[in-house]
Amino acid sequence: MQAHEEVQLYKDGKPVTVTYPSREYVEADPETAERLLGACIATDEVPIAIGDHTLTVLSTVRDKDTMVVHYTLEHPGGVTALQWNDLTNQGKGAFQPNDAPYRWMFIGGMDEAAKAEALARWEHAAVPEDPAERDAFEKGKQAAAQDSAYFNYASSFTFVDPQRSTADKLYCYEYLVFTDPPADGAPITLAIFGPDGSEQSAEIPTRGAASSRTFSAEDIGSIEVSPLSIRFDHTGEGSIVNEDLARAKYEECFAEAYGSFEEYLAGCADEMDGDAIGEVKVEYRDGTSYTLYSEADDLDNAAHTLLRSDRQTVWMFNRLVDPEAIEGITVNGVRFA
Repeated sequence: MQAHEEVQLYKDGKPVTVTYPSREYVEADPETAERLLGACIATDEVPIAIGDHTLTVLSTVRDKDTMVVHYTLEHPGGVTALQWNDLTNQGKGAFQPNDAPYRWMFIGGMDEAAKAEALARWEHAAVPEDPAERDAFEKGKQAAAQDSAYFNYASSFTFVDPQRSTADKLYCYEYLVFTDPPADGAPITLAIFGPDGSEQSAEIPTRGAASSRTFSAEDIGSIEVSPLSIRFDHTGEGSIVNEDLARAKYEECFAEAYGSFEEYLAGCADEMDGDAIGEVKVEYRDGTSYTLYSEADDLDNAAHTLLRSDRQTVWMFNRLVDPEAIEGITVNGVRFA
């Protein structure tokens, strides 16, 4: 699919266009897929009610940081809980409408320690004497007790299969990157939020996480690669920022918020690692390569990307990758081997 522009909306009577990047896809070899991921695929079907819709998990596969969930979403008379078209498949993925009565999210466990610490603070806090302040205090205490405040949320991209889907039944693939790597043994759940503020959850079947390899670059950090994704940890003091991209971002969005370009670079290291990366390329031992991302070529072959805190960036592949076949990985020209 070639890069192209589409009119996203009209502002002051003038069209606002968005550039959809070029994407390249390759066929997955069934034998390679079985070798790399066969032991990690869960195929237990789990039907879950979401209001008057039914979401049925068909299969899951995951690594330490990411997961792919294959599911159907059904509703007699037409699915309304998820909106999609060809452009959402090319852009940011299918989405849940703002006015939908029920919403759902995949969760990679819960931070029980953080919840216990927060509740302990509320238990030892002095209760205000003023009635209005006391009421606000009690509402805050109740909010702190809600599990959703401590969920390990996942950022996601939802692709809807246009060949198999109908108006009444969608076939979906959800590419998930968790905010933090789920703890060993932590259940993956689907959290469902109702119109009355209620919370329900259903456990999603999973098997073991796919294995990975680690590549490193001196003074920069490391990259961990599985068949599903790569995670870049910028732990070193060296810079990997493409300053041309960083300056363009600064001038477009942040010039008024920072006194200088240098202050901008120093003040948002996490964002700069992601926003100022111009190219990510996987180099194979047979001499071929897979360009995961290229700013110059308007090419984005990542299924989904998440900038985490602590200077981590996770990219999910849009194809199957054998970590053992990789010779090295380059990010902005810096080679990890």
